[in-house]
Amino acid sequence: MKKTLIVTDHLLMAGAERLIFELVSFARANHIEPVIFILNNYAIEYYDVIFRDMNVKVIRSRIGSIKGLRNPANMIRTFYWNFILKNRINRLYASVQVIGLYNVQKIYKLIIHGDRVFWHVTNSAQYLDSIYPFPDALFANPCDTIICINPYQVDEIYSQYGLENIRAKLKVFKLFTVNYDTAHSS
Repeated sequence: MKKTLIVTDHLLMAGAERLIFELVSFARANHIEPVIFILNNYAIEYYDVIFRDMNVKVIRSRIGSIKGLRNPANMIRTFYWNFILKNRINRLYASVQVIGLYNVQKIYKLIIHGDRVFWHVTNSAQYLDSIYPFPDALFANPCDTIICINPYQVDEIYSQYGLENIRAKLKVFKLFTVNYDTAHSS
């Protein structure tokens, strides 16, 4: 069975837990084993139970520096996952899905994979002066796919970064297509 790594940070922001639920449901329906990697958040959340019930592995670790970590287990976990993401990711995962361009800029140089999909979940209006703070490099790799959740995001990206500078594939994907059991909502 193919595996995909889904990278995100705190799932409570911007409905990311729903997007993750949709990605997990899609993966399961297409015989893909999803693994959720949550950046810099070691706290167990309500959705951990939902994903456990769905038989989905949830990994929590920091990427990069261990500065500020006091727990030896978290230090070892960070070293381990930095090694895996730098050296073994292509062997272990068929694809990498990263939720939020704000997370992409954190891991862009660390996770080198042939099938990277970046989910763009914000609009420029959420940033100072309605300007995205993302570096041009995020849009430069023609092997990457950036999925926008509304058509306005595509226009904003082309307007800010210029059509000639966008080499990544930009696609629009309608969210919330999977039936969701409201008993799991908080």
